[in-house]
Amino acid sequence: MKLFKYYLILLFSISCLPIFAVCNVTTSNLKYVSGSGANTVYTLNVHYETDEVQNNSNVSVSFSISSGSITSGGGAINCPCNSIPAFKLVHDRTLTITVAQGASIIVSGIAVGPGNSGSCSASSSSVLLPVELVEFKGISRDNLVYLEWETASEIENEGFEIEKSSNGSTFEKFGFLKGEGNSTVSKFYNFSDRQPANGKNYYRLKQIDYNGKYSYSNIISVKFNERSKVQVRYDFEAQNITLSSEKKLQRVEIFDISGAKAYQNYQLNQNGEYIIDLHNLMTGIYFIRIINEQGEIITSRFTRFKM
Repeated sequence: MKLFKYYLILLFSISCLPIFAVCNVTTSNLKYVSGSGANTVYTLNVHYETDEVQNNSNVSVSFSISSGSITSGGGAINCPCNSIPAFKLVHDRTLTITVAQGASIIVSGIAVGPGNSGSCSASSSSVLLPVELVEFKGISRDNLVYLEWETASEIENEGFEIEKSSNGSTFEKFGFLKGEGNSTVSKFYNFSDRQPANGKNYYRLKQIDYNGKYSYSNIISVKFNERSKVQVRYDFEAQNITLSSEKKLQRVEIFDISGAKAYQNYQLNQNGEYIIDLHNLMTGIYFIRIINEQGEIITSRFTRFKM
């Protein structure tokens, strides 16, 4: 009879031990706070969970990093475990860490049962980037390609080399913009490609630190269709306008500043040069509208002076 009672008590004691099956740690939302070099401060969100824990008491969860130090958020926090026979432990917190910029760290999380009766640890790697790029985009407009990008934070950022490619694999530098250096607020940059190729153009950024280290952005593509280039030359002495175009011009119209049509020719159908006599126009400001064979519209403004 005594042996039977002892056996029951032993079973109860074993059932109270935490049983950790599988656990994992993930990191996200790395943000620069202050400092530089070896004393750079970041915040980092961490997520810890186990597949299954069995207990009816608290489990302690804490975090550590492989280099640098955790200045807040790493200490043990007790998580009440009130479900029998099993439950899934999920825990989130934000760490404040001090570590060398650009370093790769390992974040470890561990859950420990009462009296070190059981534990489960897991790790996740995080690379601390000197520049946090939020967005990089491009648009084709006015015979140019406009590039824009935004950074959320910067650490010792010397600047950005802008590179382009015709095939998406071989890139060449064609510009540079100086960086902010150190910043904890959003910064906006823009750059123009004044000689894009017809078709797809590929772009990427090469971000360079003061120490010479660099990293590349994602690659974006911008489709560019070259618009007709028409030269409009006003000859003051000859009192005419000369239009020069590589594409055929279909129509030319001239309007005065009130919007009234002062000249039109709908039967051009020619390329090369076309001369418009202005002797019949009064002194004033005029707008010329040119339409080519592809339906593209080119506009220009000129002032008519009478001799």
